[in-house]
Amino acid sequence: MNDNVLPRERLEPLVKVLTDADRVAKGARPSFSHTDYEDAMTDLARYEADGVGSTAQAYARLLDDGDDRMVSLYKAAEAAREQVPQDHDRRELAAKAIEDMARLRQRAGESLAKSVARLLDESPTARDAYAYYTGL
Repeated sequence: MNDNVLPRERLEPLVKVLTDADRVAKGARPSFSHTDYEDAMTDLARYEADGVGSTAQAYARLLDDGDDRMVSLYKAAEAAREQVPQDHDRRELAAKAIEDMARLRQRAGESLAKSVARLLDESPTARDAYAYYTGL
């Protein structure tokens, strides 16, 4: 397979990221990481190269032409980079909430780790917080 041709299974995810980048350009919060948007820029270039020329040439051409899709992806990547500290702070709060709940429910002689594990087994709220904390 030619490395400059975007495989069909990568086309649908590219469309999703492009759609989200358009939303971000209109002021919405990014739904993907900056890496996802940057990867989409490369995928778009691979798609545009379509076996004619290299991905690098297509990437340069898209940038030189000010392609709206590339501009949207770039802006979305920058917006995603800016929200990382916010998300990190929220994740830290989720981790602290889980730990605090586990301490409150900790049984005599039980380690904090064991209490957290039990809490995650028993509490849907704690599982939701853990899923948010881990990004699952």
